[in-house]
Amino acid sequence: MSSTNPLIIGSITINSGGNGSTIQGLTVNGNINLYANNCSIYGNIIYANETSGIITSNSFNNTIFNNTITSNGYDGILSNSSSNTLHDNNIYGCEYGVYSENSEDNITSNNLIK
Repeated sequence: MSSTNPLIIGSITINSGGNGSTIQGLTVNGNINLYANNCSIYGNIIYANETSGIITSNSFNNTIFNNTITSNGYDGILSNSSSNTLHDNNIYGCEYGVYSENSEDNITSNNLIK
């Protein structure tokens, strides 16, 4: 996969100490795990792992947008969190595009899922 974004091989995890963080402009051969609030994840390319591309767990008021997520084993985005906004993501080759469980008040719009 060719990109001008910096390449990360493996997982990126943001825990509660990272509240308010931004992950932007990376190419991730792995996934992004979010356990924090008020974060932004955008403009990333996430590919080729055996789980979900972006996983949110017990996270609130986050915005996930304009990411390209391809060839992941399960979900493009897995949400086990509430009050998040997921929009304008391109999700390809995943078993499920956006999978949400135990979540309330999430806004999901304009995501392209193939």
